[in-house]
This record gives sequence, C-alpha cells and structure tokens, in this order.
Amino acid sequence: MRRGIIIALAFISWGNLVSAACASDANDCNEVSSYVPDGLIQSIVGDGEHALDLRGMGLTAIPSKVFEMRDLVSLDLSDNDIATIPPQIANLTRLRQLDLDDNRISAVPREIAKLKQLEVLNLSHGEFKELPKEIGDLTSLKALTLFLVPIEILPSEIGHLKKLELLHLGQTKIREISPAISQLENLKALYVYLADVRTVDPSIASLQHLCTLDLTTNHIETLPSELALMTNLKTLDVLNNPLSAATRKQLKEYPKSTCVKLESTYGDTIGEHECSNF
Repeated sequence: MRRGIIIALAFISWGNLVSAACASDANDCNEVSSYVPDGLIQSIVGDGEHALDLRGMGLTAIPSKVFEMRDLVSLDLSDNDIATIPPQIANLTRLRQLDLDDNRISAVPREIAKLKQLEVLNLSHGEFKELPKEIGDLTSLKALTLFLVPIEILPSEIGHLKKLELLHLGQTKIREISPAISQLENLKALYVYLADVRTVDPSIASLQHLCTLDLTTNHIETLPSELALMTNLKTLDVLNNPLSAATRKQLKEYPKSTCVKLESTYGDTIGEHECSNF
C-alpha cells in the first residue's frame, strides 16, 4: 500500500477496552484514561510501523506509555481534554501524522522540532497563543491546521516549511498575511477566514502554486494588485470585508480563470472556475 493511504486508513480504535474497564465502576474512568493497557494492540501499517487511535477517550494527559512506542507513524489524540504536550514527544521520531484537534493544548513545546518526518500536524481548538520558532524545523510538513487557535502572529521561521501545501488559520486572531507565508513555495491552500486580518503583503503573489485563498470575514480594505498575476489561483474568497471601491473594481478585472467571491451587491462571483476542495 502507498504510504498516504496507509496513514489515512490505518487507525484502529480501542474504545471498547476503556469502555469495558469503566463499566464496572464509573469512578475509575479517570485512572483508566491516563494510561495505555499493556495488552494494547496497535494497527500495523507496514514493516515495523504502527498507528494508534486514542481519540475521544477522555484523556487528560498523553499516556506516558505512548512515548515508548517509537515505531508509531500516526497518532490520533483528538477530542480529548489534554492540556500539555510533554517534551517526550521528541521520542516519536518516525511520526508522520499527529492529530491533537479539540483538546486544551496550552503550549507547543520546542521539542516538536525533533519530529523530522512529520507531514500532517493538527493543533486545532488549542489554547496557545504562539508557536515556537522551532516549528520551522518540521521541514517534511505538508499540512498544518490551527483552526480556532487564539494565535495572533506566526514566527518568521514558518517560512522554512518549503513542503507545506495546506495552511489552515481559520478563526484565529492572525492580523496579517505576512511575508513569511510567501516563502511557502509549495503552498496550495491558505485559509484565514473569520480572523483579524487587516493587511495582505504583496509578496504572497510569489506563491505560484496557490490554488485557494480564503480571506472571508476579516478587516481587509485593500488587496495587492499583484494577486491578479497569480496564474494558478482558482478561488479568492473575500466575502464580508470592508473592501474599498477601488479594490472592488480591481477584483472585477481579474482573469476569468479565478473565481472571486464578493458580496451579492457586486455579484456572487466574478470569473468562471471553482477550485476543487483541498
């Protein structure tokens, strides 16, 4: 099997193990949710490679036993109540996918930089307000999702993620599409909707692989004219922004290959082609 298919399909839930353990005494649930049973069977995704699915288990911490599983390539800890990522995360050097969506992550440790093979990182719904500069050391990363994280700025080192194809900053507190983002030379989809964006740096036009740019519901008044030169841009969504009249006029002159989404007073769309979902 190809690696991408393996990662997507290889999760196996062990919810029945915890459910059975908790059934005898509900008061034991907190204890059960803090460790991985010795007899836990992981799903095998390849020679010496495993995936572990601990989503929705009511975990308040990442079980220490997880950090002993050095052959893990995929770890799903989403939909729990985890607040801390311990430094021991650095032990999982073979990890390619890490999902911590819908937890209470208060900080991202610099030790995450040790995950050199990581390709997919989901930290959505976290409570942290900044990323460590070491995030730029994840040079294999292809998808970074920070949906509903109260982060205001990205470290300049984010620009080191040359393989990144998807950056999701929806419902963050990002105020600027910064020059660092323009260094993501393989970026295909950038979502920064319902954020606090006020300025878009002209250098973003250098992202010649960018297909989707979603800036819905921000505080943008002007857009750089260089965006019109982005030949692969298929969807530009700027709904619900206080765009100036000059910018609106400029958008109406975009090439027909780009679907520009504006308020209905200016027509629902300008252009002809939609970009397929990333």
